[in-house]
Amino acid sequence: MSGVHLRKSQKHTRRDAEPSKGSNVRPRKPIDRWLGEVGVAVGLALYVLPRTPAVVVGCLGLIFLLLIHPVWSLWWIEEALWRRIAALGVMLVSLVLIGRVSWPRTELPQGSTILIYGEAYDADYPLGSHVEGILWAKGYSHVHLFVENSSEESVDDLNLSVRLGGVNIEEIRQTGSVPPKCETFQDDRGLHLGTPWVIAKKEDGSTTVLPVSEFKITSSPWYRIHCSNIFAKSAVQFATAVVNEPSAPEPRTIPALLAVEGSFRTGLFPTRIQPYIVNLDLVHYR
Repeated sequence: MSGVHLRKSQKHTRRDAEPSKGSNVRPRKPIDRWLGEVGVAVGLALYVLPRTPAVVVGCLGLIFLLLIHPVWSLWWIEEALWRRIAALGVMLVSLVLIGRVSWPRTELPQGSTILIYGEAYDADYPLGSHVEGILWAKGYSHVHLFVENSSEESVDDLNLSVRLGGVNIEEIRQTGSVPPKCETFQDDRGLHLGTPWVIAKKEDGSTTVLPVSEFKITSSPWYRIHCSNIFAKSAVQFATAVVNEPSAPEPRTIPALLAVEGSFRTGLFPTRIQPYIVNLDLVHYR
């Protein structure tokens, strides 16, 4: 009798340990917990990483895939198919709204503008004089360039390529001592190779041109300007010395057109400056 009673007690104990069909107790699902935690981590990464379209789409898509199983198997929701579908729909709509808020702007805020313009001077400065830091030489013409940030936000990583119509740029130098400090250098497009030379007279009385050194880069149609930062409502100025193109006649040419292209960044939002042309203001020097 005692053996029979013991077997019944053991059977009763095992039966109590197993959850009944009507019980609210659910077996633990550690995989759902891990998927949920990884989904939260990806959501935090979305606000840490640069918000490019690829980052936003990738993070939100990964969050949706990670949370499908936890949401589908969530207690009370898993008891009815319509609840599961509704829960997934709510999650999908929420992710779409987050995506719209997080999507990078394709255009700058209203009023955020970079303006590039210039003045051309008809002055013929004395040779050897210093004009805004440039040692003046024969054939030079003077152009003053302005790069203005007229917006309410500072601009970072400004890269410009500039060309002045009908001439080559010999040198561009930033004027003034007010920050920021910008860099100027020759573009790698269409560099002009110049050669120092002398005019020699032959025995028969005719003249010839003799080079006195190897070819070297002296001027370029295009010049680059890079500024790491330009403050809001401020401008940077550049003095420019230009010379005639090799095919141009000897008298110096005063350019009338400025061609510009480049890019800059406001916060995390890059913006490209599409190529355009502006007229230079002619300043009569007296």
